[in-house]
Amino acid sequence: MGYFPRLFRSVLFVLVLATAALGMAQPARADGPPLWRVETGEVTFHILGTIHLLPREVEWMTPEIIAAFEASDNLVLEAVIEQRDSRLVRFLIAQKGTFKDGKTLEDEIGEEEYLRLVGQAAGFGFPERVLRYYKPWFASIVMTIQFAKTQEIDPNYGVESVLIREARRTGKPLKELEELFEHYSFLADFPMDVQVRMLAQTLDELASFPDMFGTLVAAWSQGDLEALEGILIQSFADSPELYEQLLPVRNRLWVGRIKKLARQRNSSFIAVGAAHLIGPDSLITMLEAEGYEIERIENQGEPIKAPDQKP
Repeated sequence: MGYFPRLFRSVLFVLVLATAALGMAQPARADGPPLWRVETGEVTFHILGTIHLLPREVEWMTPEIIAAFEASDNLVLEAVIEQRDSRLVRFLIAQKGTFKDGKTLEDEIGEEEYLRLVGQAAGFGFPERVLRYYKPWFASIVMTIQFAKTQEIDPNYGVESVLIREARRTGKPLKELEELFEHYSFLADFPMDVQVRMLAQTLDELASFPDMFGTLVAAWSQGDLEALEGILIQSFADSPELYEQLLPVRNRLWVGRIKKLARQRNSSFIAVGAAHLIGPDSLITMLEAEGYEIERIENQGEPIKAPDQKP
């Protein structure tokens, strides 16, 4: 299926996953997203595997997730990106996601591919004058998110966005495992030839986006770790260097930061992309190796929709 579909399915496993709005029926009895209890000494915290973009109507908040969140002293995310960070995000995108030396995206990908990109972007109502100076990695993400929006998938109803609003509403402090600069660098620092292939395959695969992610979301919503791991292994079969950079490298970084949080003796609710919590190099496996006692929490109650708050 080519180089980028593997990267596409893996990177966007943590960025964008399609659900019922893309024609996939909700499971009749979803067990709920994967959730763990982690204990070390006197500190207990929880880790939830997430999806970053979702339609409003998806039901994922189980009683167990709600209870774990309410019992926590703070909310910990991969990175905290909110409207208040808009200036910093714009700066980072300008630094990491755009050409600043007079070069354009067309120069990197060629006229034919650029015209294909512009044509697809026009279908989303996205202007060529904006795309022109994007680097390929960022254009890939923008195109995927723009397509997701046409399918009524809204970042405001992704798991992290909902949790941030609940934390703000209840006065729960927010912490992050990565600074924003680190967060953007993991994709932005790929070699240019990799970025070009990313963009080309994004354009090839957008039409099959719904089918591609329906299976993933079904597995996530039912907490089916075996199915998720099988998809992850297949996704990175031909790109071990990308697997290492996107998942194990970041997981190892996070272990050190979680250990610091644990020493503060605060009970944290940690929410990270589900891809980080499965497989032999998962965050869960690494924490167990550090001596943490970890237990998978079985969701017993029916999941409900997240609070319908306006962002």
